[in-house]
Amino acid sequence: MATSASGASPHSIRTLESRNQTKTRGLAPPNQLSSLLDLPNELLLLIAREAAQSGMVIITVPSLPTPGSDRVHGSIYHLSLVSRHLRDVCSEFLFQNIRFLVRCSSEDFFFDDIEWDISYLSRSFEKHVKDHDSIRRVSFVAWPETDHVDEALSYQRLLLPFILDLILKCPNLQWVALPNFFTLNKWLDDAGLLGVVNDHPSPDLLILYPEIEDRNCIPFGMSSHMYSFSRVMLRLLDVSCHSNNTKNSIETLLKRGLRIQILAHSQREVTSWKWYRMSLPKAGLQTVTGWFPSLSETQSFLDAHPLVKTLEVNVGSDNPNDASQGFLSWLAANIPGVGELVDMFRSQSTQTWTLMSLTVVRPNRGGVWQLEEARVCRVCYSPQQVGDCLTLAANLRKMLPAQIQTVTFDKLRVTRTEKTSISSALAKDGLKVRWLNR
Repeated sequence: MATSASGASPHSIRTLESRNQTKTRGLAPPNQLSSLLDLPNELLLLIAREAAQSGMVIITVPSLPTPGSDRVHGSIYHLSLVSRHLRDVCSEFLFQNIRFLVRCSSEDFFFDDIEWDISYLSRSFEKHVKDHDSIRRVSFVAWPETDHVDEALSYQRLLLPFILDLILKCPNLQWVALPNFFTLNKWLDDAGLLGVVNDHPSPDLLILYPEIEDRNCIPFGMSSHMYSFSRVMLRLLDVSCHSNNTKNSIETLLKRGLRIQILAHSQREVTSWKWYRMSLPKAGLQTVTGWFPSLSETQSFLDAHPLVKTLEVNVGSDNPNDASQGFLSWLAANIPGVGELVDMFRSQSTQTWTLMSLTVVRPNRGGVWQLEEARVCRVCYSPQQVGDCLTLAANLRKMLPAQIQTVTFDKLRVTRTEKTSISSALAKDGLKVRWLNR
């Protein structure tokens, strides 16, 4: 269970064929359209551009569900269904942000299926997206989402030609996010992809890799000086589990412009890599998670990286020899709500609940840190234990009304009726609810 601020959900389009098959079903009566369609095209374009700021088109194979299909579609989607004229107006913006769902392995899934899926995605893309110049962001997501994909390298090499072709066709592309079975370490694959990205005409193009392989050093990172990595973003770099060879490779890539989104130190033990002494002014680092070093070392790191705006701090024991306790004490003394939470969970007579981590944010460069989320853990097996969750949430709300706004349940197996009951109970205390099933 966690307390957090809720975020907007992207809308989705399951398939575009359905709209073409029913040409008149989605059209509103003419008398309801007259005031909108009487506007000049210049103003309609401004409306469409504003409506396209959120949401995305999802292109998937027929056998896969579209995540979020039961949610409210984004404005640009609805606007494009109003009339043929508005569909033409929206066409310039409708496909600015595209997500491709890639089917993962299963017991009855073979590489012939993968090749068919990729061929289908390619045909769907070519059929429906005529204006390649309008595309700005493309992401590839493995479905179902999982931390491990069997035969990941084979998947990567089958999908790579489609990715390369798409990048070459979209001259104004700004963002390409690779699926989770891509890792930054395969010499031939990464070299070819990196060459296409570096030679791309769009000056704003970045390609996002999920992670870096930690079992081997990176050949082109160590030996070749012909590659720039200023257009490569790494979603997550865990500095606690790399060999010396990989550490040296990563530091070389950082010097050549590699950017990092999230820096994680997932192991509590002190490592030989003094990550907090790295200076990454070009890396675009925004989030640091895990176990932190001493207060002085953490402050020096944050001073050197003023763009970092999110810290997810693991909460350990109150052992004075734990280096992270100094930074945690500083958070408790300087951020409203942190001290109360830490004291509350440490004063428990039992270990029923565990305070796992605290997330603090600063809204702007050099701003004041604020508590955004407290992640607490308890395994629930019975309705009585779920009731304990509600009691704890209500007590936290009373103790910290300004900080505790939303309760998130992760992997809580309850029926739809029970979900409704839980949400209603928390709403009486002024709490919103988010449900995760990761």
